Amino acid sequence: MTLNRSGTSYRLEWNSRSASAERMSHLIVICIIKLMTLKPRDFLKLKVEIPASLEEQKIIADFLMKFDETIDAEQKRIEKWKELKKGLLQQMFV
Repeated sequence: MTLNRSGTSYRLEWNSRSASAERMSHLIVICIIKLMTLKPRDFLKLKVEIPASLEEQKIIADFLMKFDETIDAEQKRIEKWKELKKGLLQQMFV
């Protein structure tokens, strides 16, 4: 997955066969960062191309769902670590 810029037009290109999940995750983050740095007027000029094939749309949707699940799992893991830290700090000062 890459985000290519041509003037004020961006194209998100997806090659599900050649990239690992970790690499795709990294590329998604890069694409999001690039989009976040756009000026509002440029953002409004973006042309979004949607994959024509239903199969490709399903592949992308499945990957994004797995990505969301991974984010949720990591957030839960972080919360557990925060609770452990809180407990350890309380024990330290009691």
